[in-house]
Amino acid sequence: MKQLTDKQFTWIPFYKEFSQKLLQFRNDRKPLVNWIYGNIDGSLIKHFKDDSNGKRVPDTDPFTVMAIINRGITWDKKITLCKQFKSFLNISAPVPQDFSGVPEMNSQRSNFMGFEENRKEGDIERLWYLFECAVLNKDIRESYNALNGQYLIKYNITMGLFWIRPDKYLALDGNNKAKLTSLGIASFKGSKFVPYKDYKAIMERLDAKMESGELNCKSYAEFSHEAYVQNDGASTRDTANNKGNIPTTSIKTNSQMSINQEYIDLLEETRNLVLTGAPGTGKTYLAKEIAKAMDAECDFVQFHPSYDYTDFVEGLRPIQKASGEVGFERKDGVFKEFCKKALRNWEDSNKTADEILEEKSFEEKYKELLQRIEDGELNEFQLRTRDKKMEIVNISDYDNIILRAPATESDRTYTVSFNRIAKLAKVFPTLSSLNSISNISQEIRVAIGGCNASAYWAVLREIYTQGESKYKEQVSMYRDYNVSFADDFSVAPRNNHTAIVKRKKYIFIIDEINRGEISKIFGELFFSIDPGYRGVKGRVKTQYQNLIDEDDVFYDGFYVPENVYILATMNDIDRSVESMDFAMRRRFTWKEVTPSDTESMLNNLSCVVKAKASMKRLNKAIEETEGLGAAYMIGPSYFLKLGENGGDFNKLWKLNIEPLLKEYLRGFRKSNECLKKFEAAYYDNIAISETEEAGLLDED
Repeated sequence: MKQLTDKQFTWIPFYKEFSQKLLQFRNDRKPLVNWIYGNIDGSLIKHFKDDSNGKRVPDTDPFTVMAIINRGITWDKKITLCKQFKSFLNISAPVPQDFSGVPEMNSQRSNFMGFEENRKEGDIERLWYLFECAVLNKDIRESYNALNGQYLIKYNITMGLFWIRPDKYLALDGNNKAKLTSLGIASFKGSKFVPYKDYKAIMERLDAKMESGELNCKSYAEFSHEAYVQNDGASTRDTANNKGNIPTTSIKTNSQMSINQEYIDLLEETRNLVLTGAPGTGKTYLAKEIAKAMDAECDFVQFHPSYDYTDFVEGLRPIQKASGEVGFERKDGVFKEFCKKALRNWEDSNKTADEILEEKSFEEKYKELLQRIEDGELNEFQLRTRDKKMEIVNISDYDNIILRAPATESDRTYTVSFNRIAKLAKVFPTLSSLNSISNISQEIRVAIGGCNASAYWAVLREIYTQGESKYKEQVSMYRDYNVSFADDFSVAPRNNHTAIVKRKKYIFIIDEINRGEISKIFGELFFSIDPGYRGVKGRVKTQYQNLIDEDDVFYDGFYVPENVYILATMNDIDRSVESMDFAMRRRFTWKEVTPSDTESMLNNLSCVVKAKASMKRLNKAIEETEGLGAAYMIGPSYFLKLGENGGDFNKLWKLNIEPLLKEYLRGFRKSNECLKKFEAAYYDNIAISETEEAGLLDED
């Protein structure tokens, strides 16, 4: 592991000892539960209950205890909680001052054990057994897999393992899964439980990439922090209070804030912005800082020569069918997926509280239905015709229900998707309205298009007969607390007829945009990304339009939602710049980033003054050299390496800067003399005289 700064990852030693001290309650949890209720502010343990009415828990598991800290609360509150646990458990490690890289649970869904009504015998003991194995560095394969199928346990269990042993276990939270997918290490379908063999394989692949030097990070904690910054972009975090996963080192100075505002204004006005400049000027860093400052949802991709339309927009991907044969199916690319998330936010922000609550309540009911199927409680649906049923085959990777008619020779199956059944529920919102349908085939197909109408009727009927979702009860409770009650929601108002979803900005960052074949990657999207054609007026038919499902939001054509912004970076001196065609150039605004614009990146170096002075002298010498100029200046990213090498300027020159300058000076007749001039400027030695400088370049 590389040397960490004093200000980051201070939580690791504390969390390790915290988990060790929790083991003393392995066989008697009552004192622990009593202390929690007697000493921790009730507003910080709202999840710590046994039913939706706030009934006190008689027992608990260790992961739920640690989740008291690892929820969506400010760093100040986390630190306060750590101080309380430190005193109670007699922890010797210092109280952490940051929580960089720590994945958080949703504030209202932070339990690893279910409510009393959902718990089964042995649920809590199984969680303690896994916890004990992990803390004592025992083999966890058996204890981990034993949780498969347990209520509430999905990918979240890997987050718990990461909290207690971040050097050994990787968290598979949303940000990490997105980064792992982008690196080609793994692909994920929803949020299902990941078997241990797959979990271990993912960690081994990531270990290999880190050890080879392919990634900048050298630990799971660093990887988690980078994934957060890259994928989440501090979209819902309160940076002023150090809330969430933002390190203290990312807080900007006033000068940097004013610089960022210039870029923010430009991006908001033009919607498409390319940051250009010399290598190492921190363009990628600045792009992420802009996204943070705009409080935007953010996604990140880096273009390269092999990147194409199927990666970015959509394409056919190989799949293995149940029969063992290999086939192909259409898959959304990263940009199209991003636009779907943005569109959902845009549409939800226009809905009233009543509309949102009805939709979320129905979604919870559907999830309850899937859970019943997965638990084996439900294996068929009753059709309207007496004694006729449809057999459940399985649940697809996208949580669609696959059905077939039993006792028939045909192997034909029918798919019931959530999007279409939710659409049907809006037309027939109650069980009585569903039962009153006179012609199922006709009325259901009018509502949602061609389908097996009987299958959709049967599934919707089963959802309605499950009883009322607990979601509405939870909403009223959350309103009483005056806090948000869903990941995408702002504070819930008491007027149900006003919108409750905050409209967000969505920034898609494209790093090294010039390294990809732009026309090949964007295809027909050249039209829809034009700033003047945001929204439905920019709708285009994509190359695979005929393969898009009817319930897809882009069934009638793709467009870029109005709340989507594209922010790209590129190096001025790359030869591939010339491949940028004029169709692309006119759709973007271009802004140069100089080393002085991003020199605040160096503010956390112990040698910051010396580093900035050295960079300015060197860049002045480069800029004044005929044949080079400002495009070849050295950016602050190179000088950040001083933080890794102990402030060794000699090592920085020999290993990083001198080799780059030698590449710049290829073709110079007196490259050695020119290099000495740059070295003198770097070290602030006696400069070469103007007489000596003359004639350093090749003659015409």
